[in-house]
Amino acid sequence: MNIRANHSRASRRLAMGIGSLIFALTPALALAERPEIDCDQLSEEDSQNFYDLSGRCAEAAANKNFEEALSLGVEAMSICTTDVYTEYTLARVYQLTNDCPNAYYHYELLSNRSPEVQKENADIYKELKKNFKDVKAKCSDVVTLEVVCETPETKISITGINNGQRMTCPFYGKVTPGSYTYTASKEGFTQARDSFIVSSEGANVTVPALQDADATGYIRIRCPKGSSKFILTDEKGKSDEYVCPWEGKLPAGAYKIRLGSSSPSDATDLVIEKKSNTEFNIPNAVKANCSATPLSNTSAPAAALLALLGALGFGALRRRRQNNA
Repeated sequence: MNIRANHSRASRRLAMGIGSLIFALTPALALAERPEIDCDQLSEEDSQNFYDLSGRCAEAAANKNFEEALSLGVEAMSICTTDVYTEYTLARVYQLTNDCPNAYYHYELLSNRSPEVQKENADIYKELKKNFKDVKAKCSDVVTLEVVCETPETKISITGINNGQRMTCPFYGKVTPGSYTYTASKEGFTQARDSFIVSSEGANVTVPALQDADATGYIRIRCPKGSSKFILTDEKGKSDEYVCPWEGKLPAGAYKIRLGSSSPSDATDLVIEKKSNTEFNIPNAVKANCSATPLSNTSAPAAALLALLGALGFGALRRRRQNNA
């Protein structure tokens, strides 16, 4: 079975089809030092799977089913990364769907392999130069982002990247500077979520090892009437805000919990045990303005005045009783 020949035919049809009906838009994401996986070194099974995905990606792109094309292309490139046609298809579809950073990322990778691209397909080489120039003009401020995970085979989604789709970690790409949030998950482990900042210099983000799902507890948290949010702080000092009421799994451990409108000094201790199933009602925050003022703190003149008023009142009450006798 000549997989490469079949793929080449499909790819050339793609090059022509995408050349005429997709060649024209913008947007992109750019490159980090991703590890390359040589498509020529795959096993027969992996090779067959890759070219099947790549061919379907090309067909979906030619039919303007861009969402399907992106899904298939990303999956194909998780198997191997050195196929020019697949990478070019992804770059074009990203460009046509106005995802400038992702388009930038793949065009830049291809541009770094210009001699190879020119040898494989002269038409793609010409279009690559033109499209990359257009993309660079549209999002020249993109920077490199690298996200790696301490737990192997973690799936991540990042706000603002690939429409929040789940991807296999690690992630290498280009983004515009700003604030992002990732969600990391893996079967048998507790989902993790955190925010990070990408500066004008780029960013390298490490997702900590995920917690074993058995090391969690299930908890239902309720707020007092009139409160809509609470803040939970873990043992490392990391705080997250939640909407009341809330229920779900959390890593076992000691936490501080307080209402969203209260100060950190009002926080209450909360301990979550492994494999527990509990309910916790957040008490109302103590309001300093409503606390009673001890008499001992009253100023001397005010204390004397209170004593005098008390004596006068007692004398009046005594005379009233004598008159009634």
